[in-house]
Amino acid sequence: MNLRSPEAFAMYTFNDHMAYGALEVVQNMLLDFDEAYKAQQWREALAVVEGMALFMLVGEGHTMCVADDGEMIEKTAAQITRMVLAALAVLDGKAQLADDTDTKNLGSAGGYSPFESKDVQVPSGQLGFYLQSYACRCGITVPGVEDISKDVDLTMPKMNAKDPWAWARTFSNYRLMCVPPVYAFRGTHRRAIGGDGLDISTWSNAERRHYAFDKKDPLPKDTVKNLKEGLVLTLA
Repeated sequence: MNLRSPEAFAMYTFNDHMAYGALEVVQNMLLDFDEAYKAQQWREALAVVEGMALFMLVGEGHTMCVADDGEMIEKTAAQITRMVLAALAVLDGKAQLADDTDTKNLGSAGGYSPFESKDVQVPSGQLGFYLQSYACRCGITVPGVEDISKDVDLTMPKMNAKDPWAWARTFSNYRLMCVPPVYAFRGTHRRAIGGDGLDISTWSNAERRHYAFDKKDPLPKDTVKNLKEGLVLTLA
């Protein structure tokens, strides 16, 4: 997230740069999941779910919650939970949905629901309850989560359906409806979700100088070159 934080480079762009930067990362992961889900690649799909859980809980992903478009954040939170449910359906079809399978981190990854985060105060409908019911039905131990799905009248979708949680349809709509606004993309129109437009290391030298407090580029050429080669940037 540091690369999407103007403050880390003594810059100012717009108030919600880091919030929309976090949303950008989340949307990139949703796109990655969509690709794995369509290919029925359960390992890749689960890796995205695990990564999303870590990013939201300890990786500053929750920063997206302060973005001024609350409706977009609500839809994103709902899509994240639907992603977890869709991943569980894929794992179920691959006989990998239990505590004693190759999916060792399933309980921890599946235990994350954006609606339980204190930073995301949005109506969850029943998606969170479905997630808990799934875990209970399949014998998955979710640390720190009490099964409350038994108190709600739930009709589970048919697990042998091609897309039981309607991921493809809802994500297609999400991609159309949740493109961040113009002011959240360097003054130009963003044509799609995700991307790296708010990653300051992808900007031109002139653009970084324009927004820097001292009008100097905070990222020397060798630093940008190292980032492109996959090296880690350490900020003092």
